[in-house]
Amino acid sequence: VARRVAPSDLSVLVEGESGTGKELFARFVHAESHRSSGPFLAINCGALPETLLESELFGHVRGAFTGAQRDHPGLFRSARGGTLFLDEIGEMPPRMQTRLLRVLQEREVRAVGAERPEPVDVRVVAATNRDLSAALAEGTFREDLFYRLVGVRIALPPLRERRDDVPRLAAHALERIAEEPGMREVTLSKAALAALLLHDWPGNVRELWQTLRRAVLVAEGDAIEPVDLALGSGPAMDRRAALRRFDRRLVEEALRAADGNRTAAAKALGVSRMTVHRWIKRYDLR
Repeated sequence: VARRVAPSDLSVLVEGESGTGKELFARFVHAESHRSSGPFLAINCGALPETLLESELFGHVRGAFTGAQRDHPGLFRSARGGTLFLDEIGEMPPRMQTRLLRVLQEREVRAVGAERPEPVDVRVVAATNRDLSAALAEGTFREDLFYRLVGVRIALPPLRERRDDVPRLAAHALERIAEEPGMREVTLSKAALAALLLHDWPGNVRELWQTLRRAVLVAEGDAIEPVDLALGSGPAMDRRAALRRFDRRLVEEALRAADGNRTAAAKALGVSRMTVHRWIKRYDLR
């Protein structure tokens, strides 16, 4: 969905729990758009007091308030020709919602203390970990602003609902972590990968990265083991059933990579062709 909508100038609202990768999606939309050569600027709307947020977004002129010793363009003007990422949009105060709505409607912004507005050319991608539908019902988020922001709505599921992504995400994370200062290349043992698949990941992808970063530092050998992950006992579930699901996925991936060739899949898995045949029957793979 992100790839299809990227070439347009439609606003995008990315919804998901903290750590699911909302800013990553925003950057992807920017990189795939005709604005990719322009700036990508981001701001957390819930991390600043209202007066400072207003100045950061819309700018101010010299002398507009105590401490305004020079003109400040603000992010809307600084992001001209590019993308502005408004993170945690659900935390924006009501007065700021009104100001933002006007900017989006009129495509112009007036800095704090300025006499005249200036046109802006920027695409807005917003993100939230709140249920904005509930905020609309409660009256804490403007309905007209909501519909201005949801040109396209992308919902990112939590990692616990897409465990099949864990092996690829972990492999990618380890590649990137190895490039960081003081880190090194390591692999994941089969048991460690099974432990990752068993975990509930309340912190989502961000927690996965931090877990692997710590494991790279403490692992004694060239492979990360379950003890290095420090995940505790994991969720209350049948571990034998979970490991069985992991084994099935492993065989499926090998067969898919080998285009169904059992001999090639067996070689990739380091087992005999008969073992692969037995697994296919055991897991009822077709």
